[in-house]
Amino acid sequence: ERKKKKKKKKHKRQHNNEASSSSRLSYAMTIRHLILRNRSRRLCRPSYCSNRNNTQRMSTISSHYEGHTANSYESAYFYSPGEYTNWLRDLVQNALRGNVICDSERSEQGGGGGAAESGLPSQWGRRRLIDIGGGTGNFTRMLLSGEDNNNLEAVVVDPFLDGAAQNDKGSLMFVKAAAEDFSLNVSSSDKGDEIPWWRKDYHQVLLKEVVHHFSTGDRLDIFRGMRRGLLTKEGETSDSSNLRVDGTHHDDDDIFPPSILIVTRPQLEIDYPLWPAARQVWAANQPSALEIEKDLIAAGFTNVRTILHRYPCQILLDRWLDMVKGRFWSTFSNFTDAELEEACGLIRKQVVVDDKGVVTFDDRLVFIVAS
Repeated sequence: ERKKKKKKKKHKRQHNNEASSSSRLSYAMTIRHLILRNRSRRLCRPSYCSNRNNTQRMSTISSHYEGHTANSYESAYFYSPGEYTNWLRDLVQNALRGNVICDSERSEQGGGGGAAESGLPSQWGRRRLIDIGGGTGNFTRMLLSGEDNNNLEAVVVDPFLDGAAQNDKGSLMFVKAAAEDFSLNVSSSDKGDEIPWWRKDYHQVLLKEVVHHFSTGDRLDIFRGMRRGLLTKEGETSDSSNLRVDGTHHDDDDIFPPSILIVTRPQLEIDYPLWPAARQVWAANQPSALEIEKDLIAAGFTNVRTILHRYPCQILLDRWLDMVKGRFWSTFSNFTDAELEEACGLIRKQVVVDDKGVVTFDDRLVFIVAS
């Protein structure tokens, strides 16, 4: 009997030891799984970004823009005064006039082909441009410059305006609001005169480097709402976006100012000095030109065209890396300071610079116009 009891106790101890060992192994495997999962999330951040819900997406965008001052944002290469912004201004001005050149590159004289003859309808008289996401309004002011634009007024609509944004004397106004406010379903009571003044009776809409911030589910309604507020005949809006100002139809081959101009960048074919994870984040958040075109057509726009423009950028690598670490584009807001520091080290090892430390790459801009 004593031997039986002893054997039973021994068996119980062995069982407990096995259970304890199994428990420790299970715990170790769980910890390993968590470590690998977190490492995977860090290295494969794009799939996290592509599956984020709209609240998380807007939170990232908000933190990006609220983390910048007017000076910190406008000091980046693509937004500070100089050859590049002058080139872009000429391209946008010409596109808004209906003068679009396909696959344009910077000429030896600089600029995007210089000032072209205005294709603006004389019936428009004083015309209004809505600049979505225009921020400080500095680029908008550049568009207002020149004798051809004496009759142009602009309204910058941006949800992240700060105290630096001040109305100019009648030619430039600011409204703190989101592009989503243009959506047809913003308010069921928005009919006729109840629509806010800045969401109706305008001639053209500019979306410069902002369309990638629209969620896929919101983009179509935003375009519909923008089209809804377009002025076609004096004092009247219309759902026939291919009407001239005098109410007659224009042909596809006519040089006619577009109702909307979207300036964005390619989803995949980019040339910037980046690292693999950043390229994947970019692709996950940047809609393709085809997706944008389809939504414009579904929203009722016609004569939709896409044009690619290139600009050969030359910039000190140190300045570029400072811009990356300063998160001048929202893509970089998806990475921690440590990840950006590590990425900049990788870029420094991989890119080719000249003897002055200058790196050269193409900035590729996609212009999408529609009537």
